[in-house]
Amino acid sequence: MHFPADAYPNQTKAISDDTHFNSYGAYELARCIVRGICRDNLPLKKILTKDAGNFDPAHPDSQPGFHLPATPIPAATTNVMKVPQV
Repeated sequence: MHFPADAYPNQTKAISDDTHFNSYGAYELARCIVRGICRDNLPLKKILTKDAGNFDPAHPDSQPGFHLPATPIPAATTNVMKVPQV
């Protein structure tokens, strides 16, 4: 996760954190986890949509067409690392 200073409200310093995924990578990893939940028939499966596990990691989603909206950060947020849950 790399963002220049001022990429988000009240984020005055650049963020360079190699322990985080970008949005695309996080989404694809989440799909792999959901696939495993469905494949292993874990109790969590019952609250997922019927098609949630339909993902083949050998054929990931197209990256150029991928878009995940950013998390809305209220203007009053003083620490972008602690975004309030709405």
